[in-house]
Amino acid sequence: MTTTDLLIFGAGGHARRLAKAYQAEGHRVHAFVSSREPTTSEVDSIPVHSFATLPTQLRQVGPIACGVFNRGDAYQGLADALHEHGFDEIVWPWTYYPELHQRSEEHTSELQSPCNLVCRLLLEKK
Repeated sequence: MTTTDLLIFGAGGHARRLAKAYQAEGHRVHAFVSSREPTTSEVDSIPVHSFATLPTQLRQVGPIACGVFNRGDAYQGLADALHEHGFDEIVWPWTYYPELHQRSEEHTSELQSPCNLVCRLLLEKK
């Protein structure tokens, strides 16, 4: 097995699960990267940076793995944003860990306020 050095976009539950899965396979996760200013400096002993605070040497570590799970149509926008910030090699997590692609509706609704959830459900019905 080849060891890969990588960054992970996101620092939430899915990103942490992805980091643990990569580490269990012997890969090195150097940092979590967030699109906005992180609320903590590290998660599970891995540093968390925003695009703005990510040191140059970490940008060159290797690919960035997407640890954010959205609806399928949101991934193109995410890919565009990552490319815009200089990340040309993106590893989509289900490539290696298909079970992480599963996201239950219960989990989605837990992350949203009742108002936002109702609005989203109404928009999806249109």
